[in-house]
Amino acid sequence: MHVRIGALLWIVLSACAGPVEVSSIERSEGYGGPCVVGSICANGLSCQFGYCPLIDAGPASDTPGVVADTGQRLPGVCGDGELNSGEACDDGNTDDDDACLSNCVSATCGDGVVRRDLGPRDEAYEICDDGNQVNEDACTNQCVVATCGDGILRRDVAVDDRAYEACDDGNFDSDDGCLADCQLPSCGDGHVHQGVEACDPGVAGFEFYCDEQCNLVGNARLGTGSTSDDAASSCRVVQLMNAGAQDGLYWLDTDGPDGQPAVQVHCDQTTQGGGWTRVVMLRRGDVLWDAWITRSGDPAGGVLYALPIRDFALDNDGQSLEIIFKIDGAARQVVYRGVHYSAWDPVMSNAWFDDSFDLRLFENEEFETCNVRLRHENAGWNWAAARGANGCGGYRSTGFIVHGAGREHDHAHQLYGMRGYNGTTAFQTIEVLIR
Repeated sequence: MHVRIGALLWIVLSACAGPVEVSSIERSEGYGGPCVVGSICANGLSCQFGYCPLIDAGPASDTPGVVADTGQRLPGVCGDGELNSGEACDDGNTDDDDACLSNCVSATCGDGVVRRDLGPRDEAYEICDDGNQVNEDACTNQCVVATCGDGILRRDVAVDDRAYEACDDGNFDSDDGCLADCQLPSCGDGHVHQGVEACDPGVAGFEFYCDEQCNLVGNARLGTGSTSDDAASSCRVVQLMNAGAQDGLYWLDTDGPDGQPAVQVHCDQTTQGGGWTRVVMLRRGDVLWDAWITRSGDPAGGVLYALPIRDFALDNDGQSLEIIFKIDGAARQVVYRGVHYSAWDPVMSNAWFDDSFDLRLFENEEFETCNVRLRHENAGWNWAAARGANGCGGYRSTGFIVHGAGREHDHAHQLYGMRGYNGTTAFQTIEVLIR
């Protein structure tokens, strides 16, 4: 579920090689504007630690290394270019920003002078030098600029400073005790703290399955659906866990760990954005059942499977669910929402159960509300959300009725509504998909 920051950074680096203009000094002397690590800055230097060095790399110094004074050297003047008694070095100049300071002491990290005679790949190269041995400030004891992820907790900035670190564990993971931005994890931060949080409502899409204490809601299970041990609670969860999920069978555990074992269910990850769980598939002439509460079918015996619709609802009456139908494998161009669970009761003859539902045609983005009194007009109205013949929710237009006929009122014989059916028997299968 998580994208590793390190992997993302590598992708960015491989795509960015152009110079980055240095326009401001940030955090410390000798440290310029932000850049992408590995890119080339405007001054020709390689980006280091996310910022451009503000120094001229220049040629490597020819100053000889430190030679111990054995007491046998002759006296002399610092700066004459000769290594005299008491001098660690003498490069013949008065510069303080090279390998030998103007007092003939060898340059070291922590002397307060940023060396300018080395390139980024040279040993002893310095991005900064603050002249102290405090590792937890803007310039570390290795003379590199402090950055989030270096494993050193900065203590020199206030909480409201953008460089403030509440933690620094030396990695770019956000699922452990320290986020990739060096802040402490908390419920709602958009990352699941492994071993502590079951979920996080700040992750886009998971707010419906996770409460404000980062506990899963109801029967929600955050699996990929690839195996029975990694079952998800719905095809929408499968999609959230794997944005590249394709249409096909996935393992779903729809009623929680204490319920029925996981089963393989068809997921439609294509129609209208995907995330659809096929809860019902029946053939013309099959006996209908209460699809809200009943698990039905024997796939091993060739009988098409059905799952209780209530297992997927985030409310008590099912009106949070979106519903589509497929007839003979082709999706009807209507999305239903706000359908009361009584619409799936096949024996609720002539009873009023709701006064509205919502629908959206595939070509539209917004739902419209059908304010109609919904009831089962007669014993033949098995699964139904319709009222009247025409108009919004009409049984000749955009409502839906799976209808019995003759002496088999409880069998699926006819269809009404769904933008095209008017009591026809010209179908072989009906699929109901929800998300």
